[in-house]
Amino acid sequence: MTTSLGHQLLEIIFPTPHICPFCGSKQPSLQVCPCCKEMLSIMREDYGHCQRCQTFGVNSAICNSCRHWPTFLKGNYSVAPYNHTIKEAIIRFKYHQAPWLAKGFALEMAPLITEEYDLILPVPLHWRRLLERGYNQSALLAQELSGLTNIPWKDHVLKRHIYTAPQTNLSRQQRINNLQD
Repeated sequence: MTTSLGHQLLEIIFPTPHICPFCGSKQPSLQVCPCCKEMLSIMREDYGHCQRCQTFGVNSAICNSCRHWPTFLKGNYSVAPYNHTIKEAIIRFKYHQAPWLAKGFALEMAPLITEEYDLILPVPLHWRRLLERGYNQSALLAQELSGLTNIPWKDHVLKRHIYTAPQTNLSRQQRINNLQD
């Protein structure tokens, strides 16, 4: 990410915490601590994953979840299984005014992104949700990933027209229904 005078000023007034985004332990910078890195590595190995969608807990070339994906979707990547620790960190990032966590998450995600990509597009928020939250966590993450991978990102390419209920506490089927149309 390019450093601007405005960004430098914000960093002076509201410095990014030097902690691990997952456990909150003090670190030399915003980074995943060695214990959490080890935990992530063990989880990735122990859980196994689908070769196409990267869903954890599945050891196959294709799982039931992605069997019905459109053919134009090549794959999906995940840093770790969505368990208690990861889920708490993501919820803190999205709903508890912790936009600075984008950098910590991007540092873990960047190694998964290959050079075959031309553009990073964030998932848009409906304008009402953006007003409620104050920021689009997906756009912040896209911006950080762009800076780490040198793949350009563009905001406002996609637009969300329908205001939907938050997906957080919905079942799989409710999530699918929530995203119809």
